[in-house]
Amino acid sequence: MYKLGLLGGYSLISICIIMMYLVADSYIGYIASALLSIFLVYLYRGFNDLKLPFSLFNYFYVFFIFLGVASESLIRGFNNDIGFMVLISFLLFNVWNVFKQKKHTYMFKNNIRNKNVIGWISLFFSIFSIILSLLYFLKIGTIPLFTAHSPEERIAAMSGNGAFLQPMRYGPISALILLIVSTGWNRKLAIMLFIISNVLILGTGFRGTFFQNIILFIIILRFLDGSKIDFLKALKLGGSLIIGILAIGAFRGDGAIIQSFLIKIGHATSVSVYILNVVVDNYSDYKYGATFFYKFSSLLPGESIEFTQWLTTKLPMKFGGGVTPTIIGDFYINFGPFYWFGMFFLGGGVMLMENRIVQAKSNSLMLLIIVLFSLGIARSTTGGLSNTLFQTALSIVFVYFFYVLSTLKSPK
Repeated sequence: MYKLGLLGGYSLISICIIMMYLVADSYIGYIASALLSIFLVYLYRGFNDLKLPFSLFNYFYVFFIFLGVASESLIRGFNNDIGFMVLISFLLFNVWNVFKQKKHTYMFKNNIRNKNVIGWISLFFSIFSIILSLLYFLKIGTIPLFTAHSPEERIAAMSGNGAFLQPMRYGPISALILLIVSTGWNRKLAIMLFIISNVLILGTGFRGTFFQNIILFIIILRFLDGSKIDFLKALKLGGSLIIGILAIGAFRGDGAIIQSFLIKIGHATSVSVYILNVVVDNYSDYKYGATFFYKFSSLLPGESIEFTQWLTTKLPMKFGGGVTPTIIGDFYINFGPFYWFGMFFLGGGVMLMENRIVQAKSNSLMLLIIVLFSLGIARSTTGGLSNTLFQTALSIVFVYFFYVLSTLKSPK
């Protein structure tokens, strides 16, 4: 009865927020409704711990979607329908907060078998990744972070170099595996390898993976020492990452930071929301979930479909690179006006996963798998599941190999 009461209260307040937004029908009404929605979800523990999937998704959603609509409205004008889609999606996703486990009994022990074998294999992958990164830069004759001034140039530099680039992604993850299974000096070595391999990923010119790995690193450390990343700590971390993204943008050719700090934030958050606008206005050939598996076609012989590039060809855009439609746009591409259904069920799936996490009793390599899943879901706020599922699945399979090895009995 208690949870039903909480659900009733959440539903009633959500309806009032939506009604207020529809009556106001304005940019100011959107800002007020967004702030009320965030406060409501905060009261229902939707931001209580950045390490957990619900909170991580919500922080990403607030920055890239809520703030994105606010920024996009100032750049190209306010769209009442998009504002409604963003609000209803957020509230439906978070209705599942009511059913989250309150008591966190998770226990990730360091009872890992075959530590020496896992340590040597992860060390090999880390060093192998670094070597391939250096060979990649030598092959293309430049470091795209400093020389590529547009997405098309960075994509051109990557074209035909998948044999170098894919292993690069697993360097930081391999270093984290080494960190988990090591002690003393070996831990310092793991941190050093993580920093080097992640900086080399940054050299490709794409900031997203670089900062995702930093978040992954911080969350893993917090899980291992048992501390909580509460609301204030998350805000400090978010602020630091934003400043870092903008600073790197200056080196990448995006212009001087001092010239317009706020404009850069607005542009960074508005891009995906702009694509969402274009999708809603122009796309009607609904795919009913098929796009979620487009990137997996790269594992099969023959021509593969790259989701972001495919979407560019389906929209009236003069742009040579790929585009990301946000999680809402992804569900709209697949289910049209029933996009909200996808957000509702995504929230339910994340709630079930989080409840498993907070009651989990496993070794720390399973923890890394869980955090990779959480981060993949969070990144879908801008890229959509169609863009993030494939790489998230590959990373999880990679770590799962080490997890299985950690559960096997050593031969006598």
